[in-house]
Amino acid sequence: NIFSFVQNGIRDLAALQLCLFTFSITAQLKNGDLQKFQEEIQRSKMLGYKTNSYLSVMVWEKGVETFLSLLLWSHALYWTAWTPFQMMNSFAIVMIWAEVLGTFLY
Repeated sequence: NIFSFVQNGIRDLAALQLCLFTFSITAQLKNGDLQKFQEEIQRSKMLGYKTNSYLSVMVWEKGVETFLSLLLWSHALYWTAWTPFQMMNSFAIVMIWAEVLGTFLY
């Protein structure tokens, strides 16, 4: 996404997307969830249910980052989709994010 913004000359939206990604990763590192994520995946498999640390990372990834990225990409669609291929690619990205967010919420 950041590459698409830069490629199309929309550097302010690329910077905003980069800040969003950096904020999400920093928050996960600060909470300590990202460091133990791999072992929490194994622990969740062993216990048969999702642990709190695993769910915390998923909240950041699917709840916060996906929602804000979907808003940003939907807004930027006007400036990034100039050719039919770019339009189909952007539409597919928006649909995938909408499905991920919808699956997470319901």
